Amino acid sequence: MKSKTLIYFISGAIFLMQAACSKFLDRDPQTALTQEQAFSSLDKIEPVLDGLMTSWRNLHKDRGGFIFMLGNDETQQGAYQVMTDPDQSALAKYSSFLNASNNAVTGQWQPRWTLVPIAAQAIYALQNFTDTSNAALKDELLGEACFIRAALEFELTQYWGRVPAKD
Repeated sequence: MKSKTLIYFISGAIFLMQAACSKFLDRDPQTALTQEQAFSSLDKIEPVLDGLMTSWRNLHKDRGGFIFMLGNDETQQGAYQVMTDPDQSALAKYSSFLNASNNAVTGQWQPRWTLVPIAAQAIYALQNFTDTSNAALKDELLGEACFIRAALEFELTQYWGRVPAKD
């Protein structure tokens, strides 16, 4: 008798857990926009581009902005950095060691490349935007998106050559 009660209890608990989870798992995100929502109106695209611009500017702070200037006469490293890290010492000369296989340079690819598709999505959405009520804002946002994408791709091509692009 006890085993039957235990089986009924476990079965009931499993049934209740399954019923309770179905609504929880089928909900839309409450704290973030979906991709379709983010690019659905100019009011929503503008903060996306502001975030892209901030992310791009932050890439140029500290080491991120310093890496792409190394090897020319604009920047120099200190003796400590050159002596303690072989990858670092290669950055002080404009030579064959200043290339994409250098770990310091390679670390600059990912933060830039992840921003390129977002800028491309914004360009696509703005080019296909049909509401003409605010054409001036649309053109301004399109210019910002094109600038961010071009600047990022320029930086990437400095060390990695041709950047994969899908038209």
